[in-house]
Amino acid sequence: SAIAWQQQQARDMLRDSKSKFMNDPVHGLMRMPDCCLRVIDTPQFQRLRDVLQLGSTYYVFPGGSHHRFEHCLGVCHLAGKIGDNVRDSQPELEVSARDVRLLRIAALCHDLGHGPFSHVFQSWANQYSRAPDRENWDHEVMSCKLLELTVDENNIDLDREDIHFIQDLILGTPKSQYTQGWMFDVVHNSRNGIDVDKFDYIARDSFMIGINNAFDFERLMNYYKVLDSEICYEDKEVYSVYEMFHMRYTLFKRVYSHRVSKAIDYMLSDVLTLADPYLDISSALVDPAKFYRLTDGILNVIEFSSSPELQAARDLVHRLRTRQLYRMAAEAMLPHNLWSHLPKVSEEEIASCVPGLSPDDLIVQHLHLDYSMHARNPVDNVRFYDEPETLESHTLERVSLLIPEHFEERSIRIFCKNPDNIGAAQKAFDAWQRKTGVSLPAIHDKHISTAAAASITNMTPTTPRRSKSRLFSPFPPSPESLV
Repeated sequence: SAIAWQQQQARDMLRDSKSKFMNDPVHGLMRMPDCCLRVIDTPQFQRLRDVLQLGSTYYVFPGGSHHRFEHCLGVCHLAGKIGDNVRDSQPELEVSARDVRLLRIAALCHDLGHGPFSHVFQSWANQYSRAPDRENWDHEVMSCKLLELTVDENNIDLDREDIHFIQDLILGTPKSQYTQGWMFDVVHNSRNGIDVDKFDYIARDSFMIGINNAFDFERLMNYYKVLDSEICYEDKEVYSVYEMFHMRYTLFKRVYSHRVSKAIDYMLSDVLTLADPYLDISSALVDPAKFYRLTDGILNVIEFSSSPELQAARDLVHRLRTRQLYRMAAEAMLPHNLWSHLPKVSEEEIASCVPGLSPDDLIVQHLHLDYSMHARNPVDNVRFYDEPETLESHTLERVSLLIPEHFEERSIRIFCKNPDNIGAAQKAFDAWQRKTGVSLPAIHDKHISTAAAASITNMTPTTPRRSKSRLFSPFPPSPESLV
């Protein structure tokens, strides 16, 4: 009944009135209600203090030293603001305090499943780990598993229905029919990509690394309303929407896909591959209780170990510490007319074009950058309204001749593990183009000595065989193992 619903609302709001304020460099004072504090003050969430938000990018942009912990707090803060605003400004939707509480917790926990160095770990897990079904491993799915573990181990007041709803919000795909469908546009918006996750990381990453941010998320958060179970924006804010997607692209282009950052990504991935047979890192991919003990500190575990089985991994970490990095030898952007019929080039194909060049010394990156929805214009899936009082929404046709016609770009990059082989790698890439009849405007690494260009030597670390002795584990022992 209406009275019972109001009584429950009052109880929920009283419970959420217990809160603390946290000062954040991006959002200022953020209020965290008790329901969020109970999640924050757990070992599973506190682990995010030891996982860099930008992973290897920190090695290139020294200001990028922030962690997943701060990002998740920021996303939670923004999700709560949207939930509170919709509840207060559109009472006809009957948004409950419980709805807002679950939305906050979903935002708070959406990145629980990130591994060491964030997206580096996901790429390694999908390509090189020894986990079963590794191609389908996903950090968001691990976030959902860790949510259950966090609730169970810390006696958090969430029932199974609440947990399943939060998990659906994290994944962005409702598995049931929910009355508040607009909530799936807040944390992980699979409809058009506009969500508070992007609002926070665009603002936070730009601020921390010192890049000017032209996107003002506060405007979008002041010009929206829920229509037909979907978050819609006032049509004058269409340029703010485009600015968000363009700023996201700029960060991927200039920062996240920086050639030195990617080279370090590949080094960290090789370190994990070399250490995995001994540390058994892959086992954590299927065991949340092990996974939450994995942090960026695994690099120190390897670096300071005296185990001979980890010598090859230690050597690679030493190269990272002394800035003897993998290097990008060449990069070429693919014209749109080649996308459909140019097959992905492999390391073997490139290496075969120059005698003595080993494919094990090369890494071919097929780089895709877009506006978050591959080749499609994400704004086509955004709905707008004319006036604040309107109850109808619509899409917008082309709003400017200066809006891009293409929303995706593809490039090929060639990385070399041994810097002495960069010259040979460049020659091989040029020879591959002549051999296939493809002419690409390639960018070569200009910082190469004549001796390095002429040298064709190999420095490829070999993966150690699994030791027959008991595996050394980077995870602290569980209480059961001590019995």
